[in-house]
Amino acid sequence: MTIELNNLAKRDTFSESDPYIKILLGDKELVNERNKAFKDCKNCKWYQYYDLLIELPGSSKLRLQVIDYDALFSDDLIGETSIDIEDRYFDNRWQALESKPIEVRQLYHPDYEKSQGEVLMWIEMFDQGEDIKLEPWNIEPEPKSTLEMRLIVYETEGMENLDIEDTSDIYVMAYVDADKKFQTDVHYRCSTGQGSFNWRMLIPIEFPRNKFDLTLHAYDCDILSRDDFICGARLNLSQIFNDVNVLDLPLQLSSDYYANLPLEKKVLSNIEFAAKDEDEEGVKFWVQLEKDGKKRRKSFMLFTSYATVVC
Repeated sequence: MTIELNNLAKRDTFSESDPYIKILLGDKELVNERNKAFKDCKNCKWYQYYDLLIELPGSSKLRLQVIDYDALFSDDLIGETSIDIEDRYFDNRWQALESKPIEVRQLYHPDYEKSQGEVLMWIEMFDQGEDIKLEPWNIEPEPKSTLEMRLIVYETEGMENLDIEDTSDIYVMAYVDADKKFQTDVHYRCSTGQGSFNWRMLIPIEFPRNKFDLTLHAYDCDILSRDDFICGARLNLSQIFNDVNVLDLPLQLSSDYYANLPLEKKVLSNIEFAAKDEDEEGVKFWVQLEKDGKKRRKSFMLFTSYATVVC
């Protein structure tokens, strides 16, 4: 059973690999999942069960290959792992295990010294003549649900003036998935860096997922040329998304919620909750912004964020 493919090396120049798997016994191909290839995926939830007939003694080297699909050229090997089925079958220690362990196996390529990724899997073996009453484990992925993040952009502070008149026409963009971007209206001819919006965004989030970063960008809007990037930030919201999904309850990124997180889960080092005299509910927070990898002194956005399950 193959559960996950993780940390796969890139075989495409401008994107992640498009992986699928093959299973071979010696040089004989038993499984080819080319028609199930993932698109631009470094970490894949594969969740597939395979029932294979193998004769022993005989060819016993089981090889699992992860391949990068290519529509125009030949497919490329990302990496492979091999298991000596005969050696494992006659290993008394392995046979004595009532529940066979899930294995994390490294994928290797003959042209590269280091691991090219990992496969999460496990193997069980039975004699064909055995009266096997065991049902295959249900390894279907968690059903998809949609969460909704309600993000309110209140204001900015310390925005750089990029127009010749020493002003900026400021707007804020926010997204979790790059193909679903949301933005505020424009605060025109702002000369103080203090853009005012009070703008609510309803951002749908498909779950389960691997990426939890909320990307925030501030721009100077231009009519005759490309908009200028002022500064931005990323917030890792994995904890609140996972909590909402598990509890099936709406949660707010508040000072109380954040204070009660275990220390190792306090990953939002670039936010600062508003003072109590400014926000008694403790739900507004400032986000420190950066440009070219450097923090912009006194460049912030003021937000509240509220995540809920959409039925």
